[in-house]
Amino acid sequence: MQGGKVLAETKAIIAEVVAASDNPTAKACELDEKVVQSLVTFPRAIARQIVEDFVSTVDEKVKKPNAWLMGTLKRCVCVVCCACECE
Repeated sequence: MQGGKVLAETKAIIAEVVAASDNPTAKACELDEKVVQSLVTFPRAIARQIVEDFVSTVDEKVKKPNAWLMGTLKRCVCVVCCACECE
């Protein structure tokens, strides 16, 4: 049941941050389940920051917002991972 609570909290964070945004591109984005499930793995404060960064930077030039955000998540993981050899 703990996972369901974290998932609900993450979805609430996404809804709250997107609703508070004045970015029409961000408001038009529908984050898919893969992105949401990936955000669940981060602490809530970090997930909120990731979503806030997403809504503040995504624009009409981004053709695949979900893929773009997944790339951002990958970079977040690489920053946290001290033994990362991704790059």
